[in-house]
Amino acid sequence: MQYGVIINPAAQHGKARLRIKDIEQYLRGQQKPFKIYITKGTGHARECAREAVKKGCRRIIAAGGDGLVNEIAGVLINKTVSLGVVPIGTGNDFARTLKMPMQLHDALSYAITKPDRLIDTGICNNQVFINCIGIGYDGMVAHELYRRRIQGKRTISYLPIVLSTLRAYNESLVTCIVDGKKSSELLFLCSIGNGKFAGGGFKLTPEAEIDDGHLDICLMRAMPQSKRLPAVMKTMRGKHGILSAVSFYTAKSITLISDTPIPAHFDGEIMKHTKYVIKIRPRSLRVVSC
Repeated sequence: MQYGVIINPAAQHGKARLRIKDIEQYLRGQQKPFKIYITKGTGHARECAREAVKKGCRRIIAAGGDGLVNEIAGVLINKTVSLGVVPIGTGNDFARTLKMPMQLHDALSYAITKPDRLIDTGICNNQVFINCIGIGYDGMVAHELYRRRIQGKRTISYLPIVLSTLRAYNESLVTCIVDGKKSSELLFLCSIGNGKFAGGGFKLTPEAEIDDGHLDICLMRAMPQSKRLPAVMKTMRGKHGILSAVSFYTAKSITLISDTPIPAHFDGEIMKHTKYVIKIRPRSLRVVSC
């Protein structure tokens, strides 16, 4: 089998660049045919994945974070080529959902030796996602993280940003349509999970399964400022379902509409719209996973 290995050298604040030689040496030691691609910026991973497929690679390995995995997955939807993941990013929520190894050599071994299986993916406003969509407060956290990155500020984890943005966020009045059922909500956040985790380990949709044919939805409504921090801290362990402000749903589609643009992210990548149309695409991506 021919392997294409796509590495984002900017992952984990540039630390991934130091892993390139180690990755090459490990693969040579395994005597596997491979070609390494180094990404040069946003969107380049898609070009690399298309080239690797064109050259006959049957497995593409993403060495980076959730953003890199998202880009490559978008190319491999409904193809027979499988996706392996070596999680060397900041959040690594997709790898965490699939219980993939986090240590470099273990992850490489897993990515080249384990079988693949079909999982679900989602689409939001024509953007592919494989792990989660966050709309509202968690979208604002992603936007703040992006702002700090382009300013060159180093961010070790999501938690400091989560805490610093709690007071600043203003809820939005949103029309929610879940599998055709409409309601109006003063929304703090809406997390739509194909996987369980978001934001580097927050368990927002703790019952989500990545191959069950539907999306898990966590709606968290407006609450007093004093209750925001305890609510967010409960999401770290997936214990927020006990809160009266929280509702869980499973659905194949959800639409959210607001008069004003609401910040959001898909697999950590940011967007901001007044309308989000989100749907499940069952069994549409082959992923290396036991």
